[in-house]
Amino acid sequence: MKKDPDNAEKPIIKIIGRIHYTNSFLKKFKDLMGGHSKNNLTIKSQSAMEYLMTYGWAILIIAIVMAAIFSLGLFNTNSFIGT
Repeated sequence: MKKDPDNAEKPIIKIIGRIHYTNSFLKKFKDLMGGHSKNNLTIKSQSAMEYLMTYGWAILIIAIVMAAIFSLGLFNTNSFIGT
């Protein structure tokens, strides 16, 4: 049976179709294997963790500074009174 030259697919269209099929297959495979697609819960979790870490470090530094000031005796009220 002869193919009609007007209806014959051009080679470039076949290549584009195969590339699209390969990309969609790879995307599905990556999603199944736990790829880099981030959903809303992942983004919220990362944001919450960054918030806690930032304020955690700030509170730790404040606690260390307060402990250093307390150990130097600057909170001792007897040193301010001339007794």
